[in-house]
Amino acid sequence: MVVPVWQRWASADVTMERGQLRFAEVTRGDLTRDITAQGNIVAAIKPTLFSTASGVIDLSVQAGDPVQKGDLIASVDSPELLNLLEQEKAALESAQTAFKRQQIQARKIQLQNDQIADLAEDGISESNPVSIFKLLFNQQNK
Repeated sequence: MVVPVWQRWASADVTMERGQLRFAEVTRGDLTRDITAQGNIVAAIKPTLFSTASGVIDLSVQAGDPVQKGDLIASVDSPELLNLLEQEKAALESAQTAFKRQQIQARKIQLQNDQIADLAEDGISESNPVSIFKLLFNQQNK
């Protein structure tokens, strides 16, 4: 057995000094590997991120950093998405304004109905709507 090893060593084309070699003890243990999970981020030595919108991706963590559920790991700076967000904010503001306008209109109608009811209680006949409207008109113009 020594003879074949000696023959291979003696016939080697290149030899190295012992100082250039590194030696380590081999042990058994668990092998940790990166896995691919459902989503857009693929874990690897260099993470690859995918975005449906164009823009600049800013990584908040590096490969191998521990993260928890809810942690921000990356953000996309996209003019297209920012423009869409601003449009949606404007649409929300417009809808809120229209809602407030409708609330004011409903309150105005409620107050007018309350006035008509008060006038009816004061003895003005409901059978004569013209007199009711004249009174309301006069009260509003005061």
